[in-house]
Amino acid sequence: KIMKDQLLNVFSPKCINTAVKSILKVLDLNEIDLVFLDYEKPSKFVSSANDCHLNVWVQCNHEGGGAISGWIIGEDPKQRFIEAQFHTVWCSPDGKLQDITPRTDGEKTIMFFPDPTRRISFFEHDGNAAICTYNSVKMLNQVLISKIEKMNIISTSDFAINHGFYTPK
Repeated sequence: KIMKDQLLNVFSPKCINTAVKSILKVLDLNEIDLVFLDYEKPSKFVSSANDCHLNVWVQCNHEGGGAISGWIIGEDPKQRFIEAQFHTVWCSPDGKLQDITPRTDGEKTIMFFPDPTRRISFFEHDGNAAICTYNSVKMLNQVLISKIEKMNIISTSDFAINHGFYTPK
């Protein structure tokens, strides 16, 4: 991740600070909804690092429960950069939230804010599963540089292929 020729070092903040409050205001979320979640490996399949929405779908099919969408907050305080990445976690049948998506950056605990107003949705596109989701929201020096926008994605990962979400042509 490069911005202004600077390498970003983005990790979940350990507490709610001014930058977190700023991005929560943009997202119209409340700081009291904060949940810190550790990665928890699913017991019946190997989850994919970049397929949170599909991981949760597969987990629900194996274990029941539901999907909770929201935002992972990541910050590089030295560069005065903060972002919110749309993310889905699993809610077990007993109501426990679990992050079942491994992180490519090796981070073990995420700062997660559930978002009751925005949800992913699945639809069929050209015989494959497509996901309506949201882009990442980014701020630099307390200024919004990437606003919330809906986007449609089709995962072509090995995970998507192996679980029947995508069929290569």
